Amino acid sequence: MLHERQYLHDVRARGLRLEALDDVERVRAVPSRELPGDGAPGLYRGTVTVRGAGDARLELPGFTRGFAWINGFGLGRYWSTGPQHSLYVPGPVLREGGNEVWVLELAETARWGSGEAGAPVLRAV
Repeated sequence: MLHERQYLHDVRARGLRLEALDDVERVRAVPSRELPGDGAPGLYRGTVTVRGAGDARLELPGFTRGFAWINGFGLGRYWSTGPQHSLYVPGPVLREGGNEVWVLELAETARWGSGEAGAPVLRAV
């Protein structure tokens, strides 16, 4: 593989069509699971109940590398090495009551009971 003007060896790359996640109903049809106890990568979905919607941040303790969405809005990508340790959630994305959170973990999560793992947390800014 050639990157800029330098050859890279022992690298695998594959495309990920994130525009496919724009069709909410098709994504809901994709099998998902509860938060991993075994640290496996995958697509995880959950809901969070919000009272007094406003700007917030999403923390993903124990997650390694991937992408996050709330109510179908792409928050961005995360990586445990930083520099960012939470994702900004604009207030208009949230609504009173239930909000759907999707996390696409590409690597692995910390195993439950390791002291590092935890459920995603939504905090007011």
